[in-house]
Amino acid sequence: MIEKRLSRYRGFTLADDEKLRSDVLDILHSEHKIIIETIFDKLPGSNLIRATFIGIFLFIIHFLISEITGEPVLYDWSFLICLIISLTLGFGYLGIRYMRDFVSKMAPLTGQTLGEFRETYLRQLYHFSSGGHLTTWGVIFGFLTVSAAFVSGLWYESLALKLYLLTLQFTAGFLNGCIIGGMWGIIRIIYQLGDQSNVRFKYFDPDSCGGTLLVGSIITRIGLIFLIGGSFIAFYVWISPWTNGDAFWVGVLINSFAIFPFFVTLCVFAIPVIGLHRALSTYKAHTKEEIRDSMLHLSSEILSTTDNSDGVVGSREVQRNQYEQLERMYFMPDNMNTWPYNLNHRIAIVASALLGPATGQALNYTIDILQNTNS
Repeated sequence: MIEKRLSRYRGFTLADDEKLRSDVLDILHSEHKIIIETIFDKLPGSNLIRATFIGIFLFIIHFLISEITGEPVLYDWSFLICLIISLTLGFGYLGIRYMRDFVSKMAPLTGQTLGEFRETYLRQLYHFSSGGHLTTWGVIFGFLTVSAAFVSGLWYESLALKLYLLTLQFTAGFLNGCIIGGMWGIIRIIYQLGDQSNVRFKYFDPDSCGGTLLVGSIITRIGLIFLIGGSFIAFYVWISPWTNGDAFWVGVLINSFAIFPFFVTLCVFAIPVIGLHRALSTYKAHTKEEIRDSMLHLSSEILSTTDNSDGVVGSREVQRNQYEQLERMYFMPDNMNTWPYNLNHRIAIVASALLGPATGQALNYTIDILQNTNS
C-alpha cells in the first residue's frame, strides 16, 4: 500500500533531480539572454557599480543642461528619476538571476523530463522574456508615464530640460514596463504549475509546503523588488512640484501612479499561487484519504485472519507495523501549508499591504515640513 502511494516518485532520485536542475540552468545560461543583460554585460564592474554609474551619468547630463539653461535642478527632487532608473536596472538584472535559479529548481517539482520541461515551461519563458514582448510592455508603460507627466504639468521653463525630463521619465516607465512584462511570464509559469496534474508534491517535505516553498521565495523576492522600487516611485510622484497638481483629476492621476506599484506587489503575492493553493489543498485531502483507505484495508486483513500458525502470525505482525506507520503518517499532511509561504513571506505580504498607506502619510508630513521651511 505504501509502495502504491509512492509510485508517483518512482524513476526519480535526488541525483536525477540535481542533474535536471543543472541541465535547465545550463540551457538558460546558454540560450536565454535578456536585453538588460546585454546592456549590463558591456559595462565593467559589479551589478551595483554598473547601476550606480548609469544613474550618475544620467544626472550629470541633467545637471549640465540646467547649468546651460540657468534653471536649478538640485532642489526639485528631479534627481530621483535618475535614481529610479538606476534601481530599476539593478533590480531587473538581479531579477533575471532569481528567475533562472527559480526555474531550474522548479523543474524537478513538475515531474517532467528535460525534453517535456523544455517544450512547456521553457518555451513559455522564452516567449514572455523575448525582446519583442518586453519592448511592447516597455513602450506602453513608457508612453503612459510620459502622458501622465505631461498632463500633470512639467515645472521647467526650458524646452531642453522639459524634453530631457520626459526622456528620463519615458526611460523609467519603459524599464518598469519590461520588468512587469517579465514578471507576467513568471506568474503564468507558476499558475500553469498549479494546473498541472503530475506535479510531485511531497507532504513530508521539510519546507512544510509540499515542496513548493521555492515558489513562495521567488514571489517574495519579486514582491520586495516592487515594494522597494515602488517606495521611490511614490516619493518622486508625490513630492515633485507638478504645475497642475492642484486640479482634482490630476491629483487622482498622481495618487494612482504612486499607489500602482504597491497594488502590483499585492497582486504578485496573491494571483500566481491561487492555482497552486487549490492543487495543494486537493493533494492534501487526497493524501489523507489514500492513507485512511490503506489503514482500513490493513485493519480488515488483520481482523479477518484467524490462522495462528507461525508464518501467519509473523505476517500479521508485519501488517501491524505497517498500520502503525500509516497511523503516524495520517497526521503528517495536517502540518503541510496549502499556500507556498512561510512566516517570513507572510510578514513581507503584510508589510507590502501597510507600506503604501504608511508611505503616503510620511510623504505628506515631509512635504508639509519642506513647504513650511521654504516659506
